[in-house]
Amino acid sequence: PNLTHSSFIILLIMRYFLLIALICCLGWTLATPSFKKLELDDPKLGCSIQQLLDCAGEIQGALDDCSHLTDTSSIVACINDILGATDCIACVCDVLPFLC
Repeated sequence: PNLTHSSFIILLIMRYFLLIALICCLGWTLATPSFKKLELDDPKLGCSIQQLLDCAGEIQGALDDCSHLTDTSSIVACINDILGATDCIACVCDVLPFLC
């Protein structure tokens, strides 16, 4: 095709503009994080570490006393009945997480 000088200049400018736009899009894509930032999972205990140490044996004993039961809700009710009068009830989910 027979292009005039001004048509050639316009075509050249369009190519450069397209190239710059492509580079900008590529840069924006690479600069945008494509992953979620890692966050530390900070589990909270239902009781203090000292309470946990003091109550672990008592809670395990309550679980042993309730071991004749077969369903989870009955075991939870039994443990709550045994520990209901103590401060250890707050630590049950920390010592026996499978019940919560």
